Amino acid sequence: MLEIFISGGPVMYPLLACSIIVLTVIIERAFFWARLAARRDRSLVDRVLELSRTGEWDLISMKILGQPLNWDKIVLIQG
Repeated sequence: MLEIFISGGPVMYPLLACSIIVLTVIIERAFFWARLAARRDRSLVDRVLELSRTGEWDLISMKILGQPLNWDKIVLIQG
């Protein structure tokens, strides 16, 4: 494997650097989405969607505003 890399010449070094950067970004994004999924309050989202089906908009605002805001709750408030 090392012989193939060396025989590729100077072009291989930028390719190696780009590959390492891409792999780092992929791993970081995987951790980000895993943490986000773990923090999401799925039961709140389900309750808000059920209330929106019945048209109880005032109850939705009260349920969401009683919670700490993050991006998914802001989207639910804005529609």
